[in-house]
Amino acid sequence: MYQTVVSQESSEDLEALAKAVVDFYLAIAEASHNVLLLHLLRGIRELILHNVKENLLVFSGHNEIRGQLSQHREKLMQAILDGEPEQARLASGQHLAFIEQSLLKLDHEHNRIQGSVRRLLSSK
Repeated sequence: MYQTVVSQESSEDLEALAKAVVDFYLAIAEASHNVLLLHLLRGIRELILHNVKENLLVFSGHNEIRGQLSQHREKLMQAILDGEPEQARLASGQHLAFIEQSLLKLDHEHNRIQGSVRRLLSSK
């Protein structure tokens, strides 16, 4: 699963990358042996897939963000392979927090630009 994500990261096909990322997340949930979590995630798979696609679209022009996301997934995978559940939990939390912070930052930037454009247009 992880290798599929890595191979898709350089692709322009956001649909394929989103599918690979969601499959990676589901494989992690399956490896946790948490039946309830796995059942829940499988039930909302399409919603997760849509959300991941939308985030990838927002991040598509931001290589530094996409690079950091790749590093987070690699760190998560390595913690799992090393049998370090606490490190995997921390890596997962950092990954999700980074996504949220990046989305908020880009949204703030977008709103700031829109405000500047409105001020410019209203001053004419």
